[in-house]
Amino acid sequence: MSRPRSIQWKAGPEYGRSHENMSSVSAVVSAGGRVFSIMDEGPAASIYLPARWFLSARDAFSGVLLWKIPIEEWHARLFPLKSGPQQLPRRLVAAEDRVYVTLGLDAPVSELDAATGKVLTTFEDTAHSEELLYSGGKLIVVTHVGPGVRPYQGLLPAGRRGFVLAERAIDVAGSRSVTLIDAATGKTVWKTPPGPVVPLTTAVDDGRMFHLSGDQLVCVEMANGKTLWARDVAAKAVKSGTAHSPTLLVHQGVVYVALGETLTARDVQTGDEMWSAPCAKAAYVAPASIFIVNGLIWDVDVGGEPYRPGSNRETVNRAYTGYDLRTGEVRKTIPVSGEHGYAIMHHRCHIPRASGGFIITSFPGIEFFDVASGEVTHDSWIRGACLYGFMPANGLLYTPPHPCACYTQGKLTGYWAVAGVRDRPGVDAQKPARLQKGPAYAKAVAPRPAAGEWPTCRGDAARSGTTKVSVPAAVKTLWRADIGGNLSQCVIAGGKLFVASIENHTVHALDAVSGRRLWNYTAGGRVDSAPTFYQGTIIFGCRDGYVYCLTAESGELVWRFRAAPTDERCVVYDQVESVWPVHGSVLIQDDVLWFCAGRSSYLDGGLLVYRLNPRTGEMLSVTRVDSLGPDDEQPPITPTMLARLDMEGAKPDVLSCDGKHVFMRHWAFDLGGTSIKQNIDHLFSVTGFLDASWFRRTYWIYGRIYVSGAQGWASTGNARPTGRIMSVDEDRIFGFGRDRYPPAPSSKHQMYVTGEKEVFFAAARMGDGAAASPAETDAAVAEPRPRRAGKGNPSAAPGKNYEWAIPADIQVRCMVLAGEGGDKRLIVAGARGDWVISQEAYEGKMGSVLRVMSVADGKTIAEQDLPALPVFDGMSAAGGRLYFALKDGTILCMGGTR
Repeated sequence: MSRPRSIQWKAGPEYGRSHENMSSVSAVVSAGGRVFSIMDEGPAASIYLPARWFLSARDAFSGVLLWKIPIEEWHARLFPLKSGPQQLPRRLVAAEDRVYVTLGLDAPVSELDAATGKVLTTFEDTAHSEELLYSGGKLIVVTHVGPGVRPYQGLLPAGRRGFVLAERAIDVAGSRSVTLIDAATGKTVWKTPPGPVVPLTTAVDDGRMFHLSGDQLVCVEMANGKTLWARDVAAKAVKSGTAHSPTLLVHQGVVYVALGETLTARDVQTGDEMWSAPCAKAAYVAPASIFIVNGLIWDVDVGGEPYRPGSNRETVNRAYTGYDLRTGEVRKTIPVSGEHGYAIMHHRCHIPRASGGFIITSFPGIEFFDVASGEVTHDSWIRGACLYGFMPANGLLYTPPHPCACYTQGKLTGYWAVAGVRDRPGVDAQKPARLQKGPAYAKAVAPRPAAGEWPTCRGDAARSGTTKVSVPAAVKTLWRADIGGNLSQCVIAGGKLFVASIENHTVHALDAVSGRRLWNYTAGGRVDSAPTFYQGTIIFGCRDGYVYCLTAESGELVWRFRAAPTDERCVVYDQVESVWPVHGSVLIQDDVLWFCAGRSSYLDGGLLVYRLNPRTGEMLSVTRVDSLGPDDEQPPITPTMLARLDMEGAKPDVLSCDGKHVFMRHWAFDLGGTSIKQNIDHLFSVTGFLDASWFRRTYWIYGRIYVSGAQGWASTGNARPTGRIMSVDEDRIFGFGRDRYPPAPSSKHQMYVTGEKEVFFAAARMGDGAAASPAETDAAVAEPRPRRAGKGNPSAAPGKNYEWAIPADIQVRCMVLAGEGGDKRLIVAGARGDWVISQEAYEGKMGSVLRVMSVADGKTIAEQDLPALPVFDGMSAAGGRLYFALKDGTILCMGGTR
C-alpha cells in the first residue's frame, strides 16, 4: 500500500449527484482481479432527475468495464446525506469468481458470475435482505422481517405543482433474522427466529457468528444455528440509525464491541469479559472506528471536529489509541491535534480504513497514519465518496466519485484508481526524439484567418464566445452533414470547417459553404475539443499525449510533438490514453503555441505547460506545475487557504489569454511561461471549459478565484457574475445560470427548494483594476453578502453588476455574442421543457430551440426549432452564419439567403 502519486486508471461518473442527499456510491468491493461497485449514474445537474443505479464490474488494474447491470429500484435519493444509510455498503460481497448482491432495495440475494455478470441463482429465502457476509463457502444474510422499507418523501423543488417522487427508504425499526446459506448448493442451512438484531453488528469467524440483539451480544454456532452463549450489554442505551451503529469485530478468539463510549473484549468461547477501555462514541455520522493493525486494536477517534482556525478547535488534542489484544493495556498512542494541519471541520461522512500498517483517515482528503512510526502524511487533493469512503486493495487506492466542494481548485473528481510513485525519466528526457516531422513539414503556409472567422475554441484566445460579425435574426438551414459520434465545437477558417469526432479519434474538414466533406485524420486517442487554425494549418492536442499539426488544405501531417515525458498509457473512461493527455483545443498567442499535458499538479510529476513554435513544432519552453514539495509531500495548507477550505493545486484546461497573461482555470502565467500570482478578472470554469455535467456546486465565473467549501462556493457565486455558460465582450458579461446560490447547510437539501431559478443576464465588467470581491480576498467568509437589486433583477449581488436579468424558459447549451453596435445580438440554443425535473427535457427530447435576443434587455427577437439538441458549447459563428455540432452526430449550418 502506497500513498497516491500516480494514476492507474480513471472512470466515471465524474461527480456524486448531490452533497445534501444520499450518496451516489453505495458499495465498492474487489476480488479476483476485479472491482465491483453500486453507483447512481444519473445526471449530476439535478437530483430530481431519475436515478440510474448500476452494479458494474471493472478490471481492477486497467479499469476496463467488464459488465454492467441496471438496478431498477434502490434507496431514496432525496434521503438526507448525514443519515446514511450505512447498511448499503454491506449489500455487495465478492468471493473468488462469484458476486453476491441484492439487485433491488428489498430484493432477495442473487449470485452472479463475476466474469460475466450473469445471474446464476436467486436465493428466494432472503427477501428484504439488508446485509451480506461470506465465509468458508457460506453466505450469511441479515434479512428484515416484512418489507423493511418505508415510503420516503424528500424536499421537492418550489413552484412545480404535480411533481412527485415515489421513493422508499430503509426502515430501521422492526425485527430481523439471520439466514445461513450453503453457497455451493443454494440451500438454506438455518435461520434464526426474528429478533432485535442491531444493524451493522453481524460478524463471523472460525465457525461462529456474532451480533448484537437488543441488549445482548449473541454467539451462534454456524454449523447448526444454535446459540452458544448470550451476554448482556448496554445496547438499548445506544440509538441505532441509518447513519451509525455500534461496531463489532472478531480476531483470534476475541470478540470486540465498540458500544457507546466503551470498547469491550470478550472470549469467543465463553462470552466472558476479558477487559474494557474507553473508546470514541462514533465516527462522524458513521459507526465507531476500531481496527486491528500491527497486533494492536486501535480506537480511531474521528467523530469530533479537531481543527478550524479562529476557534477553540485549534486547541483540541486527542489520540488514536492502540490496545493490547488480550489485556487491553495501552501499548501505543498517536497524537492527533491541530498541529497535524487538518483543514476541515469534521471527518468525511464515512468510516476510516486500515491497510498495510496504516490507519487511513479522511479529514480533508486522505491521511496515512503509520502506526509503527506515528508519522502522518496528508493528501488533501483526493478523497472518497460520502457514505462509502475509499478502498485500499490490490496495492492501489480506489476513490469513487464524490460531490464535494472543498479544495475544488486542486481536488480530483471522478472514479480513480491511484498508485504510488513510479520511477520515470525527467521532463527533458529524450527531448530530441519528441518532435516528429511529417511529409508536409516543409510546405508553405497560408495567411492568418480573415476577420469574422471562428479559428479556435470559443472564437478567440480569451475564449469569449464572441464575434464582431453580425448574424441575421432570421436564419434557415443551409446544409447538414452527418459526421457521427460525439462532436466538438466547430472551427471555421479559410473557407473550411474543422470538427473533432471525440470518441472516434478523428478530426474532419468540411467545406464551410456547402458542407461537402474534404478530408479526415485519425489521431492516436480522443481529441476532446475543437482544433485551432493557424496560418493554413490545424493544430490540436490529443489524449494520447501528443500535439498534432496538419495542413488545413489536405490534412497531411506537418509535425507531431510528444508532450508526455514518456509514452506511458492508462485506461480512462474505457479508452487508452496517455498518463499526460493534452486537451484538443490549444492556444495561439503572439505566434506562440501553448498547451498543457497532465492530469493534476499532484499526480505523475505534475502538469507540464509548453510553449512551441507553431510552424516548426520546436519547443520554446516548458513549465512544470508541481504542487508537491521537494520531499514529495503536500505543503502545509496556510491559514489563508484554510479559511476558505482551499489549497494550492492545479488541474489542466483549455488555456485562455487576455493578451498579457495565459490562464488555466484560476492559475496564470506570464507570456514567457512563468507561473505568476494573478489578481486579474477573466472568464473561466472551476471545473474546466469542457465540463458539460452541470454539477450544481460549480459554474463558469468572470472573476479571479473560486472559494471552496460547503458554503464558500455559494458565496463566490453570489458575489460575481457566474453561470452555466457565458459570453464576454469589452464591456459586458452575458450568461445563463441560476439567479442565486442558497448557501445550504451541508445537512440540508435546498436545491431549487427555496425558489432559485435560471435566468438570462447581462452584467457590467468590473475591470482589471477593480477591487476583489469579499469572497475572493484572504478574509473570505462563508456567508453570502446582502444582495443589491439590479435592473429587472431583485436578487443581484454585490460584484455582479447586473444590467438586466430575465427568467430563462429553456436549458441553454450554447451561447454566442455576435455583431457590433446596433447589430449586436445574443444568440442561444438549448432544450425546451423543465430540465430540472424532466429527463426528456434534459436530453432535448421535448424539442430544441434557437433564440436570438436583444443585448439591451434580453427580449426575444426571433426564435425557431432545431432538429436536435446541440452538444454543450457546440455553436460557432462565422461569416454571418451559425454552425452547430448536434448530439445526433451531425453538423448544421444556418444563415440568411444564399
